[in-house]
Amino acid sequence: MVTKIQIAGKLKFYSKPYGRQWKWRYQVHGHMVEPKLRVPKGLENTKIIDPLHPELLPKQELPKWIPPRRHPVLESFFPQPTIKDNPNYHETSIKMFDNSVKLHAGIDQVCLLTKSQPVKGIPLSVKNSIKNEDLSSQDEMVKNYLRQALAFNPARDPCPPLKIPNDPKFIIGKQYGTPHQKQMFILLSNLIRLSNANIFQKNPTSILTREVMENCNLETILNRGGDLISVNQNLNFVILGKNSLPQIASNDDIEKTRDYKFINMYPIFPTIDLKEQFVYDLNKPNLIDNRSNINNKLIHTVINLNDDSFTNEQDISRLVMMTFGTAYAQANLLKLKTNQDGALQSPLVVNGVSVTNQRFNYVTFQLNTLNLKDNNGVKNLVYYDDDSQNEIYLNRPTLDKLPYPTQKNIQRLALRNLQYNPSVFEKFMAYFTYGSKV
Repeated sequence: MVTKIQIAGKLKFYSKPYGRQWKWRYQVHGHMVEPKLRVPKGLENTKIIDPLHPELLPKQELPKWIPPRRHPVLESFFPQPTIKDNPNYHETSIKMFDNSVKLHAGIDQVCLLTKSQPVKGIPLSVKNSIKNEDLSSQDEMVKNYLRQALAFNPARDPCPPLKIPNDPKFIIGKQYGTPHQKQMFILLSNLIRLSNANIFQKNPTSILTREVMENCNLETILNRGGDLISVNQNLNFVILGKNSLPQIASNDDIEKTRDYKFINMYPIFPTIDLKEQFVYDLNKPNLIDNRSNINNKLIHTVINLNDDSFTNEQDISRLVMMTFGTAYAQANLLKLKTNQDGALQSPLVVNGVSVTNQRFNYVTFQLNTLNLKDNNGVKNLVYYDDDSQNEIYLNRPTLDKLPYPTQKNIQRLALRNLQYNPSVFEKFMAYFTYGSKV
């Protein structure tokens, strides 16, 4: 009996594995014999038409088939309505600001859009909300929250691909773990629970007046210099209270804002980064969620998560736009009284916290006027903190410094020498506590 080894020795000339020798021989030496076309004697003088040849067949325009009844699977066979058939269609477009908009000019651009005067730093009244408190006992708890968010979470979700900046062709394969945005969501949930516990321990009655909600929708439409602007956002966390936050700036400081001059961005319009849309509803210009337990409460602080693609200044400018939209919608829903020039008799204050990567940004917006048609008169005030040390942990490795920068390696190196920054939690606690005694 001839064995496989003997056959392989005789076919050694082809230098291919045993299972592929005959296949390779057919590919190299094989050929296909096409049979000749044989026409029967009765059809010798007739014209033969190839049904697969499009030029030989006569063109027939058949009517489009319409199903006898409507069904979701067969919906594409029916004539589709155009955008002009929408009852909310308008000839004039509206500029929309949503979760994907980036303001490339940063603070200067958002101050023009919101008619605001920027002030650098955290307000003193917000800092004094935790003036005599010692938060060093909470450091170990926050470190445990960081470890849980970075590595101890059992979720295995598809992570976005990592690209090395120095070598864009080198791409790490598909990875599964906890995406960075979900890590910060877990950390924020734990920090909010810890801050609530600290407040309820010192002021138990605040449990009846304060509430934290997730995934709160914000929609408002305003007229800024003749352009309709729609602020449409999904806020990750919202802190609610029965009364409004105390006023930050005094009446004298508000009057001084009349002398503030905005920068001239001509020939670029401040709305250049906003999206154009022709379908919108002007009958409901202000909406803050539709849940029943939010009707009798005011928003004190909004907390939002951003993608890693936003720069620090873009993140702050988006946070300013969100706090402004929240304050503007609340002022219209409450129907606050205004003066003849549109200035509010009682200004409205909204705080904001934004997280991008491991960096925290803080904003306090004081709405002083509803007159946004021009740049004259009283301006709004926005306090923002852009400190370079606002990262909650300082040793996150970068992609270009790792030999094999997978998601697990980044988490492992971040946990090995965790450099926790306690000042970030102190600022977060100050913004969370501010207004709890109102």
